[in-house]
Amino acid sequence: MTMMKKQLLSRNLCMPKPRANALLRERLFQWLDAGLAHRVIGLYATAGSGKTTLLTTYFSQREHAVLWLSLDEECNHTELFESYLLEALAPAISGEAYQHMGRALLANKPDVWLRELVELSCTGDFILVFDNVHVLKDKALLNLLSWFLHHLQDSLRVILCGRRLPDIYLSDLAMEDALVFLRQDDLLFEEEEELHFLKVTLQLKEEDAVLRSMCRKAHGWIGGLQLQSMAGVKKLQDVSCMKDDHLLHAYITKEIFEPLCAQEQAFLYALSILDSFDAAFLQVYLQDMDTDACLKSIMEKHFILIILDEETQHYCFHDILKEYLQQLLIRSPEKKKALHIRAAEAYREVGNYQECVRHYLACEDYVHAMEMLSQTPQDHRVLYYLSRIPLDVICSRADFAYQYFFYYYANFEEVACRRMYPIICEAMNEDPTFLAFQCTMPIMNGDYMNETMTIMPLDELMKLPLSDVTKSFLLLKDAFLLAMLHDTRQCRRYLSLIEDIYTATQNMYTGSMLYLIRSQIHEALGEFQQALSAYDRLKVLLQKLSFQKPSYYVGIAGIYMKQLKTQESEQALDLCDETNTRALFSIQRAGSFTRAQLYCAMRDERGLQLLETLRGDRLYDNVLLMSSLLKIVYVWKPEHPLIHEFHRACRVQKPDDFDAQLLYAMIQCDQGDSLQAMTLIDAVLQEARRTQCRYSLIEACIIKLCRLTQEEQSIKNLFIEALTYAAEQEIRLPFLYMKKYWRGNAAFIKDCLQKASPRECTFWKSLEIPLQDAVLSERELEVLRELAQGNSNRVIGEHLYISLATVKTHVLNIYSKLGVTNRIEALNYYHTYMQE
Repeated sequence: MTMMKKQLLSRNLCMPKPRANALLRERLFQWLDAGLAHRVIGLYATAGSGKTTLLTTYFSQREHAVLWLSLDEECNHTELFESYLLEALAPAISGEAYQHMGRALLANKPDVWLRELVELSCTGDFILVFDNVHVLKDKALLNLLSWFLHHLQDSLRVILCGRRLPDIYLSDLAMEDALVFLRQDDLLFEEEEELHFLKVTLQLKEEDAVLRSMCRKAHGWIGGLQLQSMAGVKKLQDVSCMKDDHLLHAYITKEIFEPLCAQEQAFLYALSILDSFDAAFLQVYLQDMDTDACLKSIMEKHFILIILDEETQHYCFHDILKEYLQQLLIRSPEKKKALHIRAAEAYREVGNYQECVRHYLACEDYVHAMEMLSQTPQDHRVLYYLSRIPLDVICSRADFAYQYFFYYYANFEEVACRRMYPIICEAMNEDPTFLAFQCTMPIMNGDYMNETMTIMPLDELMKLPLSDVTKSFLLLKDAFLLAMLHDTRQCRRYLSLIEDIYTATQNMYTGSMLYLIRSQIHEALGEFQQALSAYDRLKVLLQKLSFQKPSYYVGIAGIYMKQLKTQESEQALDLCDETNTRALFSIQRAGSFTRAQLYCAMRDERGLQLLETLRGDRLYDNVLLMSSLLKIVYVWKPEHPLIHEFHRACRVQKPDDFDAQLLYAMIQCDQGDSLQAMTLIDAVLQEARRTQCRYSLIEACIIKLCRLTQEEQSIKNLFIEALTYAAEQEIRLPFLYMKKYWRGNAAFIKDCLQKASPRECTFWKSLEIPLQDAVLSERELEVLRELAQGNSNRVIGEHLYISLATVKTHVLNIYSKLGVTNRIEALNYYHTYMQE
């Protein structure tokens, strides 16, 4: 865990330490011993009843493995609650399981994630304490908590500790004897316990009669004894009735707070806005005070401090005192705001950026909060903090607006993106930076053929008054568009600038999108090894951004598909579906498209079914966007209706996309327009060589040598060029979906393979393309077609009016010419290479 994360979680995960000379309540300890035989214990009472103290002293006397989670208002955010819960349970599960659940935290829906968490096996028997459980109010979260409590493993016990139990259904657990309660009256001190608390724990030196008088006025309420000791024994009052907030606050004001000196009061005010504090931080936060002396003074006055870590002097206020001080601050909003700003600046100075943001948000200083969010490393809390900032503040500055959109986009919050995009556009359309942002949504949705797409010149973009992180997001958008338009040189330049920004800022959203786009560009260029390397770097970031796992899996599935590693591709697509628990439409679309390509390459009818499903997607109203899939369909099902629709669209739109041009050239060639086909292919070859787009270069070489040229040297040159690049990156798909067009070139290719490198020869063998020109006579072709219809030798003889012996002779000649040994192999050869 990083230092920052330790700072964030320490207070929530740290079980308070029992104070020195704490009272050991053996009567209640025995009750807890018996209570832990049940699945859940409900411990609820008012503030100051000794709930937390009872548990911490009990655990100090027992050898239980305790997991502690102190809850606060932020825990009503489901993802934050689950992140805290995972950290709390970390000691109870294996390291591998912990890492897995951390990666899955944002990839899965909350209920799915929690179900998976519950199914993990604990490494032993543990007790999980939810302290301050009364702060949980979010209905969806309470439903999750209820489900969690109803499905606990036998090795885990839960204690719900708070002023009241959460609003969840627990009656069935009680009826099953799985739930027991410890209530307020059970926690009241007996008289001897009260005296021990005053004499031994608080170390009051008053006469026994005075102490007994204090006990009578407290009526067993621990908080009452503590308050009287803070006020002083000369001001004894009946405090048992002061559990009412109004009376309690009046008592604290008159008897405890007002007698303090001005510096002590100011010190308490300053501490009241902090969730916790330590001596080192106080020296930064309150530089104008002698914080060590102030801290010592309030401790000597028996102020109710909870010890989190005695060694580092890490404390927090008891709720009674904290809530009183916060009520005072409500009457002084300017003082409260000033303290939050002061705390934010102090946390910024010590490097605790998340606490810094929290304090800016607490005083509604949204501008500074956004500035911090835009400059600091991000984690899964970013959307929670962004959700607390009003949209009008977001739209007040270009930096805020653009980052706000990209954070939601990077988190695949598709609905939120569609909602906020027009709002941001309307708010920023007169801003000089807007040209760099416009068209972001269509480009990210894949509509990169829209004629209105524009890219701000790079030198102008870099001069915009925007932060580097914002510029990186805008550069990513433009790099994606440049990649789709095959401007690889400029795209690489953009990516280089983005990497420089990522190195400097370590913004993980920048990094994840950088490697995702870089991998897609390398794939489009046919640089598969570099693409897989980029995916490896993305995989490292998935430990924190696990919601991007579906993008990772669908991406590598596409590479495996083009390498015809069909099993690996299908496994990756299955993992994409499995991790896309939020049913993100963009991921489903990409997965379906890749799966359709894979199935069509395998001649699997499921590919055509997926093709029909994709056709219903509004994006593919422009059929040219399906070119990479339709190329595969065409060599398998050339009469498919979408092929005719594509052909009509090409005649109107004149595509400049490589995939569309290559498919259009094949169609033109097969329809007899070899001249136009040759013109298209030569143009693709020239441009692919210029831009070093090796994937399209390989395809163009294969199409030309198979369909458009019969000149020996040209065939050899094209084959060598295609084989060299394909073997280097294991690019197989263009070879295999052109299989039946190899006939007639066997001799030329054999000559080339004699001079090829061992790697190239090995690669060629992996394609399993036979190099025998099957020149069958007309009669042998007739016999082969009869065989393909499943007819026996006798039936073939009857159909062709030849003897059975002649049929057998023709069959043997067919086997010999095709290089096969039986009827099944002959028919496979026929269907693969010869059937028109």
